Amino acid sequence: MKKKTYELLLALAVIVCAVIGIRAHTGNFGGRFKGQSGEQKYVNTQTFDTASGIEADVTAMDVSIVQGDSFSCTYRCGRESEIPEMKVENGILKITQKNHADGFFWLGGGPSSLEITVPEDMKTDRITVSGQAGDLYMEKVTAEKTSVSLDAGDFSADQCSLGDAECDFSAGDCALSECTVGSCRIDSSAGDVTMDLKGGRSDYSFDVSTSAGDVEIDGDLYESEYQYQGGGSLIFADLSAGDISIGFSE
Repeated sequence: MKKKTYELLLALAVIVCAVIGIRAHTGNFGGRFKGQSGEQKYVNTQTFDTASGIEADVTAMDVSIVQGDSFSCTYRCGRESEIPEMKVENGILKITQKNHADGFFWLGGGPSSLEITVPEDMKTDRITVSGQAGDLYMEKVTAEKTSVSLDAGDFSADQCSLGDAECDFSAGDCALSECTVGSCRIDSSAGDVTMDLKGGRSDYSFDVSTSAGDVEIDGDLYESEYQYQGGGSLIFADLSAGDISIGFSE
């Protein structure tokens, strides 16, 4: 009974958050049905010298930040109105995508995407990504601070050093694989949190809870919350609906 109630609550929350969020920020629902081919016909790459930080504020776009040979940004968009502005200002790479005025981003041109490649030897002070509809993926990236805010979308990171991390989700999952973090705070209205952290349980402190879901720490099950005072930084998670699973890789 509890599982069914949780699943119904989670599904309802995801649908409501996604529809309200996208409707509020992208305009009317029907604008993309006519005359769209489904192509991502606007593709461009810009290369930059260096930057001490990355700030991306997008409306409807999947974003990936990955290790690469050069410091560059490549966008792929189905409509000209979806093309983001990209520039380095005061040492910060700033990417901005304007609000849409004609409906769902996945109809017609397909979901827009942005890939940011960062050289292995480039260190960033801060990575900040906010999105209204779209996923964020990070791989082999290092930052002293990471801030993620997504209205409707998933966040996943693989083999990253995120530093002090703050994550805020309305509807979406968070998955960290083989990552190192300093202090970490996750707030989520609807979605699961899965973390595979470098080190062991004693390397961290924990204060995690969910109002509708289960908590699993290194294979041990807890009903809805877990607190532990270890020797390292605090991992904090507060979920309204969703499961929390945390494991470790030495």
